[in-house]
Amino acid sequence: MFIAGLKKSLTYLLSLLLVASICISCNEEEMVSKENLRLIGTYTLSDLMVVNYEDGIPQGAKNLAIPWNELSLNSDGTFLSFYDGNLRLQKGNWSSDGDRLTLRQKDGSISEFNFLESKDGSLELEQSFEGDGSLASGDIYYTFVKD
Repeated sequence: MFIAGLKKSLTYLLSLLLVASICISCNEEEMVSKENLRLIGTYTLSDLMVVNYEDGIPQGAKNLAIPWNELSLNSDGTFLSFYDGNLRLQKGNWSSDGDRLTLRQKDGSISEFNFLESKDGSLELEQSFEGDGSLASGDIYYTFVKD
């Protein structure tokens, strides 16, 4: 009787573990949707252009642009950014929704980009910036090449 109860308990426990592992794997797959699979990879910045609007003093890329030139979008929904091969402090989670790419850093800051184009081998993004006092607002255009 004791062995029968133990078998039943073990069978129940194994069933629960199986169901839990299926649920966990489903959640991991949902982290990066099928639409986002095309974005997975490592990219190197190949071009950058800053466009200032005429509402103030122009701002330069040094103060505005992302402080890295390599970006790795991983299949588990995380990202890493590098500058000349060295890991930067910017790492966290990424997601895309339609024409937006969002990077959520571990420190809580968020960078949002508009997709201009995404094809095999390249990724073109646009990031808007606000004016600051007498400084102009505008857009930054990035072109990344997939490694």
